[in-house]
Amino acid sequence: MPYLDKEKQKAFQRKWLKARRAKHFKGKKCAKCGKAISSSTAELDHKKPKMNRTGHKIWSRSKEVRSKEIAKTQILCKSCHREKTNKQLSKMAEDLNTILQSDSTIYLEEQLTKLIKEYKNAKK
Repeated sequence: MPYLDKEKQKAFQRKWLKARRAKHFKGKKCAKCGKAISSSTAELDHKKPKMNRTGHKIWSRSKEVRSKEIAKTQILCKSCHREKTNKQLSKMAEDLNTILQSDSTIYLEEQLTKLIKEYKNAKK
């Protein structure tokens, strides 16, 4: 039964989600640097780039849905996650810049098709 006071309900939900997240990250280490992490320094990173993010919502999902999504991820500390994301964004920017600087329409079509295929494969 929900709380009558909406603020108490929100506080309860935040506490519940925080506990669920902490339980998952307890005793785990960063997959890249190996440092011990806590729930406040850990982030889930999709092994394959993904456009639609689940973010914080993953912790409120059912165990089955949450486990399925977590299986596609690795645990990284915030600095390693930021570094990986920056590298991915730089690569994407370079690819797009190369495509945009090309004079050949055929080359543009080929490169855009290639990027679209890579994106679709990454989503699987």
